[in-house]
Amino acid sequence: MCDSTTSSTQWLIDVRTGGHEFSAKVDRGAEVSIMSKSVAKSLSVDRVKNYKSILTCYSGTTVPILGLVELNISVSHGYRER
Repeated sequence: MCDSTTSSTQWLIDVRTGGHEFSAKVDRGAEVSIMSKSVAKSLSVDRVKNYKSILTCYSGTTVPILGLVELNISVSHGYRER
C-alpha cells in the first residue's frame, strides 16, 4: 500500500531470501512488489538494474523507482494478521 492511510488489519507473509527472513505485506492485486531502500540494503542487494517507469498508487500518489531487483524467495504457507 502506498497511501498514507492504513488499515488496522494488515496481512503479512513470512519471506526468506539470501539467508534473511522478514515479513512482507500482501497485495494480491498488485502488478509489482516493492521494497524500501533500507530493506534492500539490509538484504545486501547489489544487483540493481536501471528501470525507467513511474508507479502510481490507487490514490494517484506516485512512487519513485530506484531500480529493478530480481530475488529468489521462499514464502511461508498462509497469511497472518498483525
